[in-house]
Amino acid sequence: MDNNKNFLKFKSAFPALNISLVYLFFIILSGFLLRVYNLGKMSFWFDEAVQLFISRHFMEYPIRLNLPGAFIFTFSFLLKCWMSISSNDYFLKLFPVLFGILSLVLIYLLGKLIFSRKTGVLGALLLAFSPLHIYYSQELTGYSLSIFLALSSSYCFLRILRKPTFLTMSFYIIATAAFIYNHSINSVLVLIQNLFFYLLYPGKEGFKKKWLYLQMVLLLFCFPCLILTVIRFSIFSDKNIYFWIPDLGPRMPVITFMIFSLGYNAHWVPQLLALSVFTLLSLKAMYHWHKKSEFPYLVLWAIVPVSLVWLMPRFRAFYLHRLFFFTLPAFYLIAAAGIERVNKLFLAVCGVYLVLTAYSLKNYYENKLPPNYEKYYLSSIWPRKDYRGSALHLAEKFQEKDVILHICRSSYMPFLYYHKEKFPEYGIKMGDVYKHDWTRIFGQLPEFSILKFLEIGRANDLRDYKRIWLVVSDWSFSGIKKDPEDYVSRYAIAWFNKNFILEEEHLFQGVNIYLYTRSGRDVQS
Repeated sequence: MDNNKNFLKFKSAFPALNISLVYLFFIILSGFLLRVYNLGKMSFWFDEAVQLFISRHFMEYPIRLNLPGAFIFTFSFLLKCWMSISSNDYFLKLFPVLFGILSLVLIYLLGKLIFSRKTGVLGALLLAFSPLHIYYSQELTGYSLSIFLALSSSYCFLRILRKPTFLTMSFYIIATAAFIYNHSINSVLVLIQNLFFYLLYPGKEGFKKKWLYLQMVLLLFCFPCLILTVIRFSIFSDKNIYFWIPDLGPRMPVITFMIFSLGYNAHWVPQLLALSVFTLLSLKAMYHWHKKSEFPYLVLWAIVPVSLVWLMPRFRAFYLHRLFFFTLPAFYLIAAAGIERVNKLFLAVCGVYLVLTAYSLKNYYENKLPPNYEKYYLSSIWPRKDYRGSALHLAEKFQEKDVILHICRSSYMPFLYYHKEKFPEYGIKMGDVYKHDWTRIFGQLPEFSILKFLEIGRANDLRDYKRIWLVVSDWSFSGIKKDPEDYVSRYAIAWFNKNFILEEEHLFQGVNIYLYTRSGRDVQS
């Protein structure tokens, strides 16, 4: 009896200590462990190597580097600062992990603000174990930061609607402007906020003028980005840099939400099952929470970006599932609100999701992708490859008058990064083979003059080099194989085997390296 009294006294002495915070702590700890697991094992791939190059030269010409592709000013600048502390690969990869962990805290706060502590905890749980969020928390790109900034902007936005203060509005401007500068498509969130404010949110009459001024200040901050966006869309279309993105028609949005449900590494059947669970939970949430004033904002946030791009043919050429990654928190919070109302089925629903998640994460950590992934994922992702091991191995064997030739640009930038740009390194174009991959894309981007290629028609075109290292690693090549399957690689290997002497071959995960030498006589093509 005395022990019970002492416990009650202890509990009453700490009213702020809520069980939900204990749950949140273990959720964040689990999320952190999942995001650092195998982190150092992964090599930087093409997009990450390009990002490192951009950040390294960011202060020299930031606008020119960002104009051709997606705007990544915010991430590039922050990564530049992070790189100044250390250039260690593992330390660099911790950068997106940081924003992934901070997003768990923010989704809890947002769920608590709109619904309850329980929904906030459930939202953090779904995000912590999300295969897609873990995937991009371990990739050195700006998508993890986009989630964090979207949550920051949305949290400040809803706080402003409840009680506008100078501090909250200042944080809103900073977070939203940083979010828009991180990627041009992120400006859709501001459109959603204004749609919600003017059409769906009650009790705003006394705040209309202040909100208008706030949006004008935001427009002033983001005006350079908007101008560059207009320029970008006037220059690039589906006929040039985005020619490689196919159009899957009405299936695209469905596949996007299937990926949101279970990530890239699961087969479409468990993906569809996970999406069905999320759909049922979302319907349950809509039934119970439709009178909640902020609930429509989550619905708009989850649906509008995907629908807007898909419904407008002009923008569909830019459709990539990962571009809508910033809508993931809304997707999970709606499902979390549905779980809260399930009650007796709570453990069963969470159990089904966790089992499916474990299956997807197991495949992710083992670098396994489902069959036909290129078709359904719109070339959004590629198998992880051992660029670091193969590049460092080649660097040890490199000699004077050697040259490194890349059949595909997928290996070019990672090798350039790991070689610290100190070797003669080129992409090759053989006739019309890979014409688009080297000239159609990079020929239009003078900012990437660091990328060089050689046109090879005869063996004598390589007469200035004693030994030739041929790097074979096409986008989809994943295993350790002697003979890659794609036509371009097979064509190039056959041509080099015919015109040069093969001395060595080294096989790595997704990367084959061949060493060729010239014969004693002049080789004619």
